[in-house]
Amino acid sequence: MGAKLDFGLRLVILSVLLIGLQFGCGIKDPPVPPRRYRPPTVTDLSYQLDGQALTLSWSIPETRDGDAADPVGCFVYMANQPLVNTDCPNCSEPFSPVADLQIQKDASGKILKRTMTYTGVLTQGFIYTYKIACYAPDGGLGADSNVVNFSY
Repeated sequence: MGAKLDFGLRLVILSVLLIGLQFGCGIKDPPVPPRRYRPPTVTDLSYQLDGQALTLSWSIPETRDGDAADPVGCFVYMANQPLVNTDCPNCSEPFSPVADLQIQKDASGKILKRTMTYTGVLTQGFIYTYKIACYAPDGGLGADSNVVNFSY
């Protein structure tokens, strides 16, 4: 009778294991990170030169769709290359962040001023390229703005 009980117990354990393998633990995919909302893209980046002083200007676009978030700041990126002694006159160095500008908001979170500027000092003998990317409160980074490119 012990062998029969032993066989029956083994059969029950095997059945439970097979059923467990069939249905699994309920975890089918790796965890998904929370969705990040991208702020709208700046499309009107422009520049003005006054001697060595550079002023970049742009406006913060209005948020229109559910996938966009009002930005809280903008990164300013710059790339440059020498005007002379270059092997690739149409190539530029990788972009580097040069400024992190916070967007001014009131207590309710409404953007106070939709135009922003960045001022920098240039060194002669370079081709400069600038772009802007705004970021949301959750860290979501917007797409790159239009690019401004000039020689100084």
